[in-house]
Amino acid sequence: MSLTYGCVDAGTEYCPCNLAVTGDCLICSRLQGKDTCDCDWSGVCIQNEFMQNGGRPSGLRRGFTTEVLQRKEYGDDLQVLTLVAGRGFAQRASKPGSYVFLRHPKEMRFYDVPVSVLRTSEEAGTISVAIKEQGHKSKILLTAERLEVRGVYGGGLQGVKYLQPGYLKGKKVLFVTKGVGAAPALLTMSRLTPDTAARWIADADKVGKEFLEEYGSACRPQYVTLSQPDQLAALQGTIRESGCDVVAIMTSDYFVSVIRALAREVLPEAKLVWSNNARMCCGEGICGACTQVDADGELFRMCKCQREE
Repeated sequence: MSLTYGCVDAGTEYCPCNLAVTGDCLICSRLQGKDTCDCDWSGVCIQNEFMQNGGRPSGLRRGFTTEVLQRKEYGDDLQVLTLVAGRGFAQRASKPGSYVFLRHPKEMRFYDVPVSVLRTSEEAGTISVAIKEQGHKSKILLTAERLEVRGVYGGGLQGVKYLQPGYLKGKKVLFVTKGVGAAPALLTMSRLTPDTAARWIADADKVGKEFLEEYGSACRPQYVTLSQPDQLAALQGTIRESGCDVVAIMTSDYFVSVIRALAREVLPEAKLVWSNNARMCCGEGICGACTQVDADGELFRMCKCQREE
């Protein structure tokens, strides 16, 4: 199955971005330095928007310092932090695939940690994130009373357009999650409308069932252990029986690869969504930490790039 590519920020308030200035726009061939327009973009012309803006990027994301309103622990190394963010920010962060960068206000910018949004409350103007202690950068987040927040970024999932409420209306979606990778699935589940039939296969490894069931109240999980070969093999039968229109896989890269192959074999027409586990640093496609090269030698900035099968 071939892949097509797009940009998660195209046509939003964050477009054109800094990549238009450097000649690296993911969409516009003219802004890439080519003489002709050969893009497949059907929205407002990005080059024209760039020129109208005086050759400058628009809508740059800026950080702000905010209060940790609530902190809840799950086991020894997992916490859910609720942050004051404002109603507008919470509304933008409610979309599937949303993530933010967090750091302690006293630390330098390279301490930024990308974290998927777990839950939002537009009425209260808050967002919640799940932080699992992995190293020094995440450890200091778990003790901070205030945090620096930068976002919202929308590239936490590949194929994210297939989780939009408009697309899922009247369809069936199957979520497969493992550990804290469940966060973007839980955010999406909380926004599903009754005209979408959802099913959830969850591996509670490293996070526990209490966390998953509290934040996944909109959909009851069926538990599996993906590291056990017999249960992973049985998952293919579950996917086949679901007859779903969308399979959303929020796991590590290894299990994303395996489960995508299983799903593609038994449900070739289903749309696939999966975790964007690229190394995130700046979120803007500038630093190069997230770049990947495909089989044809073409380079992609995965913090912005959207791959679709």
